[in-house]
Amino acid sequence: MPLAADVPTPLQLRAELEAMVLKDLLGPAGGPTEIVTERNVRGRYVLGLLAPKGQTALPDDDDELTQSGTDTEDGKAEVALVKSATMLPSSIGLTFTVGKEAQALRLTARWGHYDRVRRTEGDEDQIVWQRTPIEGISDPIPLKAGRIKAWSPSPDTPDVVVQGLMRERDHQWSITLFLINGQTEPAHNKDSAWLFQPELIIESADGEAIFRKRAQRRDPAKADLEDQATHMRYRQQVEFAVGHGVAVHADLVPDCWDCAVRLSTRIAPAYSTAVCYCKDAMTGLRTLNELTDPRSREALLAANTHTEAEAAPVAAPEPTIVPGRARSSKVRTDIPIPAAPYLDRRLRDVPNLSEVWSYINPYMLYGRHLGYQGNFEKDLHERAPKALELFHQMEEIKKCAAGFMKIRAV
Repeated sequence: MPLAADVPTPLQLRAELEAMVLKDLLGPAGGPTEIVTERNVRGRYVLGLLAPKGQTALPDDDDELTQSGTDTEDGKAEVALVKSATMLPSSIGLTFTVGKEAQALRLTARWGHYDRVRRTEGDEDQIVWQRTPIEGISDPIPLKAGRIKAWSPSPDTPDVVVQGLMRERDHQWSITLFLINGQTEPAHNKDSAWLFQPELIIESADGEAIFRKRAQRRDPAKADLEDQATHMRYRQQVEFAVGHGVAVHADLVPDCWDCAVRLSTRIAPAYSTAVCYCKDAMTGLRTLNELTDPRSREALLAANTHTEAEAAPVAAPEPTIVPGRARSSKVRTDIPIPAAPYLDRRLRDVPNLSEVWSYINPYMLYGRHLGYQGNFEKDLHERAPKALELFHQMEEIKKCAAGFMKIRAV
């Protein structure tokens, strides 16, 4: 009989499901040197693809083209739309901030390269795609204003390069880097010129924590009270970089929330803060109340924050059940099962309508439903004429409703 310790937590289930989905959509599902038996690798994976230079997504030969339809007994014939060509992404990158004390960066670029190989299984020969992991680590790149000299991570693919730009701003370095696939697609084995599962990692040449919070260009004087409160509450959730076509993960220094030692791109973004799952609206309201309560907020956040240790849950050993073992004398079995006090639905009258009005979201009521333009609560606090007029009109409606409205709760 399994124990409760064997049951994975919701966070463990989410981590396992996320890993399975990423392996299926991003890869490599079969490991670093996997074999792909599909016709092309682009049909196997749909995330994390960097196309060769100037590659476009054109309609396939078997796509339906626009035709002049004829009327039928069911009405007019449907007219198919022609698919237009679109450019495919050939690069990923990020922009980040580095402290002025930093001297040099070290870059690491990784991706998967697939090529056609012949595999023999028994008496049958088969042409498959073989993955080769590619990784390159750069020499220290000194920090100086201007363009960064193109660096090729792999000598076998000189057209795959890392380029960038360094700028000095506010006594810090603002740096932008891109991993670019500049290869030309061949006539055959086209997927060999594509980059799969690309990743770009940036760290200091001496291993120091040089990455700093990105400067915000917003004017603090224009922020309202809600924005200021949100900024204060999440002041320790620092944005170290912004991704271009990718997400960015930062490895922090222990016990230091505003210093990062490493930045790495992520094809699929991940939650870095708590994620709470609510099965219905009432559970969501209770969760929001617990989040706003200082006494329960930290415990709730800790219970719903994913950590790497929870990604691979370890199953507890199966306990051994001895048949015929005597029940503990502390457990009584002579107590009858109590009867339910009632089985019918009970209703509760709500005589005080102000209890109901307190649950109405002012933003949804005045901004969405009544069409008020601007921040209603801020304008009402500053006694703006339009906000005061709308507020008093709503108060009159509440007084009128108190004469006939009856509310019951199940």
